[in-house]
Amino acid sequence: MKRSPKKRLRRTSSSRAVALSSTALTPGHNLPAVPSRRDGAALVVTRERATVPQILSILAATGMRRDAITALAEWSDIRLSPDDRRFLEGPIIVHQSAWNSTLPTWVIPQVLVERTQIVLERLPFPVGPTEIMAVMYGATMDNPLRSDAADLYLWASVNAAARHFGHDPRALWMKLDMASIPSDQVVERGGRYFETYRALADEIRRKVITAQRKREPKQQTTSSTTKAGALRELLKTQYDLFR
Repeated sequence: MKRSPKKRLRRTSSSRAVALSSTALTPGHNLPAVPSRRDGAALVVTRERATVPQILSILAATGMRRDAITALAEWSDIRLSPDDRRFLEGPIIVHQSAWNSTLPTWVIPQVLVERTQIVLERLPFPVGPTEIMAVMYGATMDNPLRSDAADLYLWASVNAAARHFGHDPRALWMKLDMASIPSDQVVERGGRYFETYRALADEIRRKVITAQRKREPKQQTTSSTTKAGALRELLKTQYDLFR
């Protein structure tokens, strides 16, 4: 008796119009995910042993509190500068717009994972594409952007969506029927969009760090994350994952 062939399940997504309308997004090349290789794909699982920063990035993706992440990092002898800690734990600051209520729910958690990777894994750019997209989202919907800013938003949106949906960014550029914008043209000095990216990234980090610095006295007097508290948070996260 012949066995009927097993049907393969394919996961699809309606990301064709990503970043071009307020309803298109529901999370360039060589932007890393955890764990990953730098080959243009959003996520490639490897057999290599994960480092402590990679493990903490994975825990951040589960929703672990950021102050617990920094406490665990220091517990593992990873020293963070005060401003790196503030950037990791600070608020997400976006352009004020009524359109922000339509921002996809996966965006903010993905921003937090990107920040963890940037701070702990020393990624070679100050702000990730998902946070660039989140910051520019409302402004893009409110008013037309100049050419370079519009291209920066498209680059950020494509890479953020590629990471979330597990697609190759080049495939999304093809679906948009647009010439791709390589990441080296954005995040590397001398690239066509580097100055536009750097100005916005510097402003984002400055505002996040300033806002977090204002929070610190109140946080220090009300509650501080101890190593024991971080361990409790880690155990709770593990329980939520495996129950």
